[in-house]
Formats: sequence, C-alpha cells, structure tokens
Amino acid sequence: MRYAFATMPSLLSGLPQQALVLALLSLVAPTEPATAAEMPPSAAKPGRVAVELVSEFAAIVPGKPFWVGLRMRHDPHWHTYWRNPGDAGAPTTLAWTMPPGFRAGGIEWPFPERLQRGPLASFGYQGDVLLPVLIFPPPKLGVASTLAVDARWLECSDSCIPRQAQLTLRLPADAKAAARGLHTAAFVRARASLVQAADGLLATARIRGEALEVMLTLRPGMARRGELFVEPEDIVEPGVIPTLDDTDGKLVWTSRLTPNGRKSVSGSWPAVWVTAPPAGDRRAYRVDIRLR
Repeated sequence: MRYAFATMPSLLSGLPQQALVLALLSLVAPTEPATAAEMPPSAAKPGRVAVELVSEFAAIVPGKPFWVGLRMRHDPHWHTYWRNPGDAGAPTTLAWTMPPGFRAGGIEWPFPERLQRGPLASFGYQGDVLLPVLIFPPPKLGVASTLAVDARWLECSDSCIPRQAQLTLRLPADAKAAARGLHTAAFVRARASLVQAADGLLATARIRGEALEVMLTLRPGMARRGELFVEPEDIVEPGVIPTLDDTDGKLVWTSRLTPNGRKSVSGSWPAVWVTAPPAGDRRAYRVDIRLR
C-alpha cells in the first residue's frame, strides 16, 4: 500500500488495496508556494522539507568515483520515505542529467525508522538525512562539470504533499586530489547508517497460520535487540508491531502476513536487520530471508 505522485502514474501500477490509496489521496493538502528566500541552484525548499544537492568533495578527479547526495532537512513532525514506505507513501526518486561519460549509481538508502500512527506505520526519515549516490566520472573532463537532478519526494505529517525540485551542482576538475567539501560530516553520518554486509548473519522463515516467523542467527558480538525491515512491500503488515523473542539463545522475529503475503514468500527475499544496542550507535545489516 502506498501513496504515489500524481505526476508519476507509473508508480501507481500494481499497487495493492487501491481503495486505501484513494482514501489517502483525499487527505492530500494543496501544494504550497515555493519559499521566497533566495537559494543557490543546488538548494530548494518548496514545502516542509529543504533539499540540497551536495558533494563530499569540492572537485572531481577524472575517472575517480565520488559521492554526491540529496540532503533533506525535515521540519519538525514531517517525514519522507524509505524504499519500502510501509502502509502508505512513496520513496524519493532522483532522475539525473549529466555531461557525456558520467554515470550515476542508485540511491544508497540509510536504514529507516518506524513511524507508527495508530494502526498504520510508515518506514522513513525525519530530521536531517542524506541520500548518497555514487557518481562515476569519465577519465577526461573539462574545466568544470554540472550535475543536475530532478528530485521528487512525498512529505507527510497530518497530510501528504508531493514535492519536486530541479537542482544543479557545478564542480571543477582537479587532476590530482580533491579537497573535502562543506558536507563531509553529513557523508560520514550517512555511510554509518548504510546497510552493511555481515558474514554469519542468517535468517530462515516459516509460516504459522497468519504469522511469519523469522529465526535469526547473529554473528558473535552483534546486539540481540533490534528491528527487521522487510524490503518487499507486500509480505508483512507494516502497521502490526512485530515481536522479538530471545529465548534459550534463539532469536525469533514475528509479524503478520498481508493477505497476499503467503504467495510472496517463496524462495528468499531481502531484509535489513537494524541493531538497537543498550548503548552505542545503531547499525544496519543486510540479510536474505529464506523460507524453510
């Protein structure tokens, strides 16, 4: 179930429970006018989320990949969405226009947080978040290169509003090494919240009635408290708060299947295990859940 951009009908195809989507559409507030404040072409605030196209480095080294990202600063009580938005929503999208020879990777999604509201839940972001993207420049560059992106997102609080911004960032070329830019700390935080590979982290699942049980085998030293975020949208009910049972050394995460979930769990599917240690930073690890 998700809300999709009215200007992007392709996102609406194949969505489950269309009646709920239509009901959510009725809650959408009218688009607000853009802020009157002067902003550089790399930044905009058309509504409740300020966005900026930023680079980790102040220049481009020919042929050397580098990180850029969409930095999103949310007003209090407003949020945007992860790749699986939960009960309703749509993930942020980035469409790039770059000089010949450049190539952009996909969004490297930081792990989300559960945003529970009554019986419904969304998976997304609040506060200050950076969505990093790896850019691959060609081996030969001009004096400077301009990267442009069409950013689209859905910002929600009591209502949901689709937003869009055209952002550009011009970076000089440096044949040796580029100095770090003004947003280095944001990229360091973003990389710490990205999903990591974890040897020894295993997950097997079984269906018991309407429930999906996932048995987790963690690697030694990994925190045994946390939350599992299933990446495919139509497997478990987002609004049902899952349980985590740690008994006799067995860690079992349980949630409720969606009406179509039983058909969707054949084989294996990706998920993200986000640790919640008693003290220290949370970490996210990729895990493939296999039905046994």
